[in-house]
Amino acid sequence: MSGCLSGPGSKKVLHITARPGTAFDAAEGLTFRKERGDYSNLEKIYAKQLLKKMIYPVDSAIITGQSIGNLSGRQAMNVLITGGTGFVGSYLTDRMLDLGWNVTITGRSKSINEGRKGFDHLICDTAEEGPWQDHVSRADVIVNLAGKNIFTPWKDDVKKEIRESRIKTTRNLVNALGSGSNAVFLSTSAAGFYGSRGDEVLTEASLMGQGFLAELCRDWEKEAREAETRGARVVCMRFSMILGKNGGALEKMLLPFKMCLGGKLGSGEQWMSWMHLEDLAAAVLFLIGNEAAEGPLNFCSPLPLKNKDFTRALGAALGRPAFFQVPSFVLKTVMGELGDVVLGSQRMKADGLEKLGFGFTYPEIKSALENIVS
Repeated sequence: MSGCLSGPGSKKVLHITARPGTAFDAAEGLTFRKERGDYSNLEKIYAKQLLKKMIYPVDSAIITGQSIGNLSGRQAMNVLITGGTGFVGSYLTDRMLDLGWNVTITGRSKSINEGRKGFDHLICDTAEEGPWQDHVSRADVIVNLAGKNIFTPWKDDVKKEIRESRIKTTRNLVNALGSGSNAVFLSTSAAGFYGSRGDEVLTEASLMGQGFLAELCRDWEKEAREAETRGARVVCMRFSMILGKNGGALEKMLLPFKMCLGGKLGSGEQWMSWMHLEDLAAAVLFLIGNEAAEGPLNFCSPLPLKNKDFTRALGAALGRPAFFQVPSFVLKTVMGELGDVVLGSQRMKADGLEKLGFGFTYPEIKSALENIVS
């Protein structure tokens, strides 16, 4: 077996060769050589995934940019993603299709991946039982992202829908697994599990917090871990604020900042945990191939920062001043209970991911924001 990264011109190419029928683990057997440009963690994960036992034997493989071909041996992995038309789901689907995997998503809006090879779109409500569940037992990997957007005024009926869209979807997935499953089940949770905790450093070992989101995340994770009784390996991904292009929380922040109206929320002293979307996708692929990964994992950068520092960094990345302030009482008056969540302080640490050996392409906010807004 041999492998190297090379960069003819501006083109990134990875060549991998192995004896026909040979199984090996790239994490230990493959070295990466950088000749031109920077090779992101996500590109390295692509390479490693090719060589994992799930898709061997491999005669040869070539990755050019994000296109993969010349694979022999076992058929590409089958993935089911609930909530696959959202900000995270769309990006993750795109990356998995680039790997040559077969990806089926659920979602009621149109997907940017329509028409691509290996892609299937089920338009359904996953909080309800239905024919869509037939796809669960056929999946090697299940990524559960479905759930109503929480950033809307929290009236009682809205909170009920926020809860049921997550709990019922997860329950329906588990019930459709059947017994003896070998699937990898990655289910979303959130930083809300910890509640607002001031300056306390929050790892996966930290206790649950208080409030609606903390209770929701507890119950959500409990439903997901029922899949372990069916034989699945379960990871509960506690998402922090996910930053990326064309969506997510950052998209809503950009307009006021570009208009020189950006500023800190409340005192600005509250801690913000965050993660670049590219690192999220790389982490998902990493966890799929790492059999030691299970249970809750914080999906966040190793370097959280206070809201006032995030505000300053975003203003600098955009070349705009950021001296305004949104008073706490205004947020609480306009947003009600959700205002307390927005002002909450969560100083999360990516303890679990780092112990498993995951490396971040964007560990600090300056390079992450520069990449996103450029």
